[in-house]
Amino acid sequence: MMLFSTTRRHPVIASDTAKTLGRITGMQVVEGPARVVAFSVHTRRGTRLLPWTQVHACGPDAVMSKPDTALREPDDTAPAGVSLIGKVVLTEEGHQLGHINDAAFAPDTGLLDWLTTAGYQVPGPQIVSVGPFAVVVTEPAPTTKTTGRARHGTARPANGEPS
Repeated sequence: MMLFSTTRRHPVIASDTAKTLGRITGMQVVEGPARVVAFSVHTRRGTRLLPWTQVHACGPDAVMSKPDTALREPDDTAPAGVSLIGKVVLTEEGHQLGHINDAAFAPDTGLLDWLTTAGYQVPGPQIVSVGPFAVVVTEPAPTTKTTGRARHGTARPANGEPS
């Protein structure tokens, strides 16, 4: 599992030339199942996208691109994902759980393990929809906030008991 907060600012390095292509500034996500489809990369020419299909490896210090990877312009031909950080999290019932401040993903598949707000942690499989304003999740609003990191199941309070 990798946290976006620790991946952000990682260099993107071409695996065939060892050239630094830029630095990670964001990640684009889709639902069904919730997964990373591209990284936003800051380059000398502005923001470009590194499609997940062109990611060779995600490590603790860098993201490696596949050989002959060309970063894409963020346009209609780029992967159609939404940036998660800062989005509002709403339950299907309309309860607001806060704004996303981090997300964990599998470095080999890009699947989201969980996302967090200031008080809640939501497992990736509970993400129903990812849109330009909000992320909708399947769970009634928990009555207790969490400070721990629940990795599976439903959002949990600090003591680990389901709310």
